[in-house]
Amino acid sequence: MSKHYAILHAIPGRTRLHLPGCTLEPTLVEAKIRALPGIDSAFYSPITKSLVIYHNFKRLPASHLRYVARQFPISENSESDDLHETMKREIKELALVGGTALLDNLFLNSQGLVTPTALAVLYASRHIIKNGVATIFHPTADTLTTTSLIALLLNKKPSSAVILYAMSTAGELLSQYTADKTRGFVKEMMALDVTKAWLIGESGQYVEVEVSQVQKGDSIMVFHGEKVPLDGTVSN
Repeated sequence: MSKHYAILHAIPGRTRLHLPGCTLEPTLVEAKIRALPGIDSAFYSPITKSLVIYHNFKRLPASHLRYVARQFPISENSESDDLHETMKREIKELALVGGTALLDNLFLNSQGLVTPTALAVLYASRHIIKNGVATIFHPTADTLTTTSLIALLLNKKPSSAVILYAMSTAGELLSQYTADKTRGFVKEMMALDVTKAWLIGESGQYVEVEVSQVQKGDSIMVFHGEKVPLDGTVSN
């Protein structure tokens, strides 16, 4: 099991943590942290899994970090892992339906209502059918797909059902892949992985220093395309 948390950055009085497995509501996360001694405030974003803690310590104590590890354990199966498993299952079932239909047409040429192709389509589309039946009074895409699949199979058109199932599954896979990539890009953009900052000296020169060396009241320069490494006020 990986770490329960990761310290994204820390400066005196402020620490940002990453909680990869946290599934709690933001208010509950913040309440748990604010209950600790020496904590002034806490803000949690469920989108980036980022927890910002304001405290009256120079560095967040090890006892507080151990508390975080106990309160917010990482889940065994992350959301990304679950998504990838779902995509792999759908790809396997799509291959099963396609392979069964090919063998049926080449060697068996089955006729009637119950054929290997029809059974394969019903098995692979069981989740679609389940969702379609559950939303029959509030129709969704799964409801329409379920109706079409059943109608095609009852009319002894398993090949058409295979095409419909393949199109539906391919569309779902593309949607899941796009959403996963988009989520990854957003997390990457939001991740505060900057370790250095350009400190503006008294004479106006820029000096590259560690983020932890920047003190309250200092001025820093952020160049075009760079991430803002610290909270502050934009002066120009």
